[in-house]
Amino acid sequence: MKLYTVPIYGYKLHISIGDDAKQIVSGINKKVKSKLTPDDVSNIKAAFEEPKALGFFLKLEISGHGLIWLKPNIDPKNYLDIITISHEVIHATVQIFSYIGTSVSDETEEPFCYLHDELMKVCLKELEKSKNGNKNTVQNKEGLLQ
Repeated sequence: MKLYTVPIYGYKLHISIGDDAKQIVSGINKKVKSKLTPDDVSNIKAAFEEPKALGFFLKLEISGHGLIWLKPNIDPKNYLDIITISHEVIHATVQIFSYIGTSVSDETEEPFCYLHDELMKVCLKELEKSKNGNKNTVQNKEGLLQ
């Protein structure tokens, strides 16, 4: 699990690739001062019960924290799985904007897109690391993860 602090905004995004709700709850509780609430734990467990889910975003009760979870079998080279990752990242991006007191508009559209890009890179890198046994990934000159 990676705890990513979003630059400038200070929002803490927990990114987890796995299929064990207890492990995710334990991982978050080890990384934060205040523990997850019973509602957070219940919401995480409920998300795992959805058989078709490849991932989810959850705004945590701990102020300024969110969770993106992705199943380990999600394939970053499959366009349908990339759409799923992007979908969850959009939820996170909207929540971060809400956290800083703004919303998506004509004036904030570009920062929203840059934030989405950054979070996609972080998620794809974490997914790739999990598939490579947590070894570092390398980007080629086109920016693709290898």
